[in-house]
Order: sequence, then C-alpha cells, then structure tokens
Amino acid sequence: MSDKNENRNQDEKEESGIKKPEMKPPTTPPPKLETPEIHKPMTPPPKKTPESPAPPTEAPSKSISPPPKPKAPSKPPSSEPKMPSVESSAPSPTPQPEAPSAPSQPSQAAMAKDKEKDQKISQLEQKINEQKQQLNELNSVLIERDNTIKSLNQKVNSLQNSVDNYKSQIEQLNNEKSQQQSNLQQLRNRIDQLEQEKMSLQQQVEPLQQQVTSLKEELSYKEKRIQELKEPQAVMPSTLSSQSSSSTSDSFEGTSGSAPSSEASSSAPTGGYGTSGRKECPNCGATGSAIKEVEDKSTIISYIPKPTYATKNVCKKCGFEF
Repeated sequence: MSDKNENRNQDEKEESGIKKPEMKPPTTPPPKLETPEIHKPMTPPPKKTPESPAPPTEAPSKSISPPPKPKAPSKPPSSEPKMPSVESSAPSPTPQPEAPSAPSQPSQAAMAKDKEKDQKISQLEQKINEQKQQLNELNSVLIERDNTIKSLNQKVNSLQNSVDNYKSQIEQLNNEKSQQQSNLQQLRNRIDQLEQEKMSLQQQVEPLQQQVTSLKEELSYKEKRIQELKEPQAVMPSTLSSQSSSSTSDSFEGTSGSAPSSEASSSAPTGGYGTSGRKECPNCGATGSAIKEVEDKSTIISYIPKPTYATKNVCKKCGFEF
C-alpha cells in the first residue's frame, strides 16, 4: 500500500509541471535557504495477511500519461544571475492518497488477527502480573531469608566469641596444669630427698636405740643396786664384810651375765697404789695430795655403836672415785 502511494505522489509531482529555470552558476554564492522538509503521509503499518491467497491487486491505470520532457528555453539566460524565487521552489501540497478499496474478507481476517493479538497481549499481561506477584513473593521470601541469615550470623558470632573464651580458658587451664605438673615434680623430688634423709636417720637411730636400751638396762641395774644398798645389813667384822661384799658382787656379776658392772669397775681399772707406793688415780694418773680419802656412804660396815662406813678415794682433778 505504501509503495502505491509513493508512486502516485511521484506521478502527481510530474504532472504539476514545475520546471526549474536553467541558470548559470553565479559568481557570488547565493544565500543558503533551508528547504522545508516534506513529511510523508502517515500510513498504517503493513499487516500480515493470512496464509490464504492474496487478493488481486489493481494494475495502475493507463490513463495517466508519462510526464512531458522539459523544453529548452527559447531565450538564452542573461548574464546577470537571478535569485531563485522562494515561491517557485516551494513544494506544492501533496494530495492525500485515496484509501484503496480492499475486499471485506482481508479486513475480517485482520480484525480476527487483531483480536488474537489482543488476547495474546492480555494473556501476556496476565502472565506478567503473575510473574510480578511471584517476584514479590520471592522478594518477601528473600527478605525473610536475609533476616534469618542475619540472625544466624549473629548467633555464629556469639558462638565464635564463646568458643574464643573457652579456648582462652583451656589455654589458661593448660598453663596451670603444666605449672602444677612442674610443682608436682619438684614435690616428688623433695619426697625422694626426704626419704633418703629418713633412711639415713634410721641408720643413725639404730645405734642410738641400742645405746638407749643399754642405758636403760644400766639404769635399771643401778636402781636395783640402790635398793639393795638401802636395805639394812648385819654387823660383821671388816674382813668378813669385805669378803661377803666381794662374794656377793661376784655372784651378782655371774648371774647378770652381760649386764654392765658398777660405774667405777666398768669405766676405769681398779685404782690403788702405784709402783712408787703412793696413791695414784687410775683415770688421770694424779698422785699425792690430789687423792682424797672420803667415806663411802653406800657401804656400811657396822651399825654399833653408830653406823660405820667404808672409805674410798676421790681424785680432786678428775673427780674419779676408786
């Protein structure tokens, strides 16, 4: 349709017989004049015809004669250039193209096709609305998921902080454990040292205990001796008393066996006169005035008329009695 309209417009322009005069180019350039734009008539877009056979198109009428050829001017143009008139250059108004007479069947098919297109457009709009609704729902779901992700991230951060705190506590406990282990090792070493000291002390205590037992035996023996000496004795002559005392002492030593003897007999040899006939201390060897004779209160010779005690020698230097 648009091609037919354009052909008709061209034919009408040729029939109008607008001829431009032939002019020599002027020496001075003519002023530039903007030619008005010729707007083409608005034609509807070509519609697709159905697959049915297209209607026969009308051939262009033969009554329209071809445009006449322009004749040569009878007079030669003058040397003076003439400005072209605006009126002659102005385009003539184009006549509106006549609407072609189309058969009724193609118009009905086009209307049906338009209806189909409208239906398709409405369906597409409905689908677009549904897609928009789904998009809104998905956006709401996405927002909810973002919120849940944020809350979970906060929980993760809090759990991470708690994990870090637990790790620091574990490190602190490990440090304390290592310190306690070092202290325990030191204590074990100290215990081993004390056990060694205990064993050495036990080894030292054994001879001391033996000494204590021997001293206890000696003490008990001396207490018995004191009790015996405290008992009253019969009056006897000095010779008999000395013999009886020596015999009793010998018999007591024989019965006691390994018991220690008296202090004088056990600690030092029996004293008396030395080689020079003078009294001599058997302990330190002092003689002469250093030896003093005193009464022996532990030995009673007689009770009549008064208690008579035996005598003993005492060294003034060392205090040894013999």
